[in-house]
Amino acid sequence: SIQLAARASSEGIAFSLEDLFEHDTVAALAAAISAEQTDETRQSQTAPFELITDDIRRQLPADIEDAYPVSQLQQGMLYHSLLHKGKGIYHDILHYHTALAFDETCFRKALQLLTQQHAMLRTEIALDTYALPLQLVHQKVAPHLNIVELKSDVQSGLATWQQQELQAGFSKDACPLIRFTALLTPDAGFYLGLSFHHAILDGWSEASLVAELMALYSAMLNGREQPLMPLSTGYCDFIAREQSALADQAQHDYWHRSAKLNISRVLLPGSTAANADEFCTDTPVSAAVSCVLDAATSRGIRRLATEQGCSLKTIMLSAHLKALSLACASDAVVSGVSFHGRPELVDSEKVLGLFVNILPVAMSVPEGSWTELISAVEACYKQVMQYRFYPLAEIKRRRGGEEPFEASFNYTQFNVLWQEDSEAGTQLNDQRGGVAENSLPFSVNVQSYPDRDEIYLSVTTLRSHYAAGVGLSYSRLYRQVL
Repeated sequence: SIQLAARASSEGIAFSLEDLFEHDTVAALAAAISAEQTDETRQSQTAPFELITDDIRRQLPADIEDAYPVSQLQQGMLYHSLLHKGKGIYHDILHYHTALAFDETCFRKALQLLTQQHAMLRTEIALDTYALPLQLVHQKVAPHLNIVELKSDVQSGLATWQQQELQAGFSKDACPLIRFTALLTPDAGFYLGLSFHHAILDGWSEASLVAELMALYSAMLNGREQPLMPLSTGYCDFIAREQSALADQAQHDYWHRSAKLNISRVLLPGSTAANADEFCTDTPVSAAVSCVLDAATSRGIRRLATEQGCSLKTIMLSAHLKALSLACASDAVVSGVSFHGRPELVDSEKVLGLFVNILPVAMSVPEGSWTELISAVEACYKQVMQYRFYPLAEIKRRRGGEEPFEASFNYTQFNVLWQEDSEAGTQLNDQRGGVAENSLPFSVNVQSYPDRDEIYLSVTTLRSHYAAGVGLSYSRLYRQVL
């Protein structure tokens, strides 16, 4: 959808994602937009240093090619990391297995090309050096690559590496906030290890980085070099949208209602015994339960989405809000929902960064049919979509520091793993593992993939907020609703 809107804009036809979602045929979309609307909707790109003052720019080091403010969500993640130092909050430590042989020269070259291509891999976050928190993009940065030889017990070696990365953390002036590791195994192939702060990469960016890196590396192993075309869009364009939202009175007025929201808290008792199809993972910070909806059930859910003329995400969100109303014993519910914030600009889908926002979606769950519930959820979602660049931190500030929700919902489908000319996305995805802690008290994550019917579900609860087994109970309730 972003690519379609961006390419249309480059041809002089501009429309918003809201227009695209509202009108699902070319004829309907064409009838809905006018020349005046095109002029109003067309988005411009942000020039280097456009988002800072001349006075701040004069203070910057000579090798900085761009600088712009830190987003409010980035600041929040960095704050939680400092507040809970050593617990790995928003420090993602992940590994992917590849069947490719490891060649240090080729891999370093691919990694250097990737670093030069993506500004976020050359970005330093300076929280308190200047008049405001800034992201400083350096012209050149040497990527950090460590090479580790794993012994016969590979899983133990991976766990040791994860613990070492957790203990190492990131210093306040680290640049960039990512480290790469090649974990060599006694057998064929190796593990690509990523240790990064979530403030610089969202889930799509992580998948995009892995796919692009492995495509570059695979090409070099085969004696080919893939030229990288400079990206015409940058993370600064997202920052510009956030600042524009903060300056928009209509956005302030819309979110003013959030000051009156009552938080939905899950009241379910905890379940202690997991079934064979429920995989539980406990850490000192959180408890998580994961399961897979079987192919038949998943196909039925997809058919329902087709019949209702909506996305799979809408169906899964509708089920979550229904389950939440049952778990909270209230028809009126509020849940945080993840919204993407990639601008409708050419190359936007290729840029690395944190392009997500979590915003409260509040509604009264109707007692009628599934059709009525889905229609109500879709209408509510489309309305919030118009205000998706308004930062959660500002909503919280307007509530006197209180969070606007406790439960949250996230849906992902990272097709990018299957788009690059490298290894099959299936192989990379199935071999992904690691740890990624966050500060969300109660989070529901749904994932679907283009190479299979099954839908994947996980529920994570913070130990500081919920008793053991509550996530397991909710997972079962959610599946019953589906």
